[in-house]
Amino acid sequence: MRIPGALGGVGASEVPRSRPPPRSPTWSCRLFTVYPSTKVYFPHLSSCQDATQLLSHGQRMLAAVGAAVQHMDHLRAALSPLADLHALVLRVDPANFPLLIQCFHVVLASHLQDEFTVEMQAAWDKFLTGVAVVLTEKYR
Repeated sequence: MRIPGALGGVGASEVPRSRPPPRSPTWSCRLFTVYPSTKVYFPHLSSCQDATQLLSHGQRMLAAVGAAVQHMDHLRAALSPLADLHALVLRVDPANFPLLIQCFHVVLASHLQDEFTVEMQAAWDKFLTGVAVVLTEKYR
């Protein structure tokens, strides 16, 4: 997978492989800890210590990001079911997507440290903001 030059030329294939990726629950746990209002959509999760359910949710989030990377040229079509789910069924406040993007950056930066360059951050920010725009289009 690669984020094309339009997004800064930095992609998943360029993420250093020297370390295993951070565990998926880290994204969710950070989101719920830093922005407790986002937990309203997950009343079945008692805390960040509930690693099994957080792992499951984190894996679904990362799978969605992976699918978006694979279908960058057709984001609307690829993410339409996910957009329907979040807008029409779950009714997630669209203001939560930028919060998740911020948590994604923080976790990735803390995991990769010096390897997480300004260019990589800019590319991921541009890409994930595009994903968030597609996910929020169903709210209109």
